Amino acid sequence: MREIGLEQLKLLPTGRRERSKCLLQLAQLHLLPCNPRRDPALSLTYLMKSLRDDHLDIRIRLQDTICFLRDIENCHSDICGDPAVHSQVFDTYTAVVRLMSRVAFLGLDHPSRLDALRIGDDIAAIAASHAIAISQSEKAIEVLEQGRAIFWAHTLRLRSDF
Repeated sequence: MREIGLEQLKLLPTGRRERSKCLLQLAQLHLLPCNPRRDPALSLTYLMKSLRDDHLDIRIRLQDTICFLRDIENCHSDICGDPAVHSQVFDTYTAVVRLMSRVAFLGLDHPSRLDALRIGDDIAAIAASHAIAISQSEKAIEVLEQGRAIFWAHTLRLRSDF
């Protein structure tokens, strides 16, 4: 299965939605507990590649990545025992927080912009908890401030004159 996914990845050019889906499937494959080649670090590498594909809609990338990260939190919390993998999880959350600043500009009306902003309403707090778990409290504060600034900057733009 892994070999098929890698061959498919070679054939798909950057920017195609199928490439991002292929990267996510490879990430999920490397995270399965029944897989003899289980490699959480490689799984998170594929996830980051999928997240960084700028040719794909930002909302789709963020939703897929957040769902994957929540799956890790709920079903695969054992992988965070390795400090290197835990650091990769934190880096992925940080990348999501950085991309949140771009998502709130999508949509024409206020409710659709607010819905776009709600995609990652708790991501900064989760990222900060991972930073604290790997003993990087300065980065925890930084990512919390960044998340707060993004949220409030976009929330203030959604105000109406009423």
